[in-house]
Amino acid sequence: MNETSFDELLTGNPLLEINTQTLLLLVIFAWASASLIAWKWRNEYQAAKIIRDYAYYAPLHLIVGWVFLNAAIVLVIGSYFMGLIVLLFRSNNYFYK
Repeated sequence: MNETSFDELLTGNPLLEINTQTLLLLVIFAWASASLIAWKWRNEYQAAKIIRDYAYYAPLHLIVGWVFLNAAIVLVIGSYFMGLIVLLFRSNNYFYK
């Protein structure tokens, strides 16, 4: 069996090229927007209005992620969908005082 170091195995791995700071900023940006939209519609129970507002946010997320942060388009779309999942599974119990 050929003995190779862990560093040699990772050489050329595309996952090493992902800028984790950019990915973290995208995830925080998507989570914060989803939370703000959920808070805005905290007394509304029609999902269509909530999803419509989040769809209006999509171009902003795309521009910030792809143009300003230079993230891969796959990561921008993935972080956007992560925010959508946060928004869809929100609970109004979080907003009660």
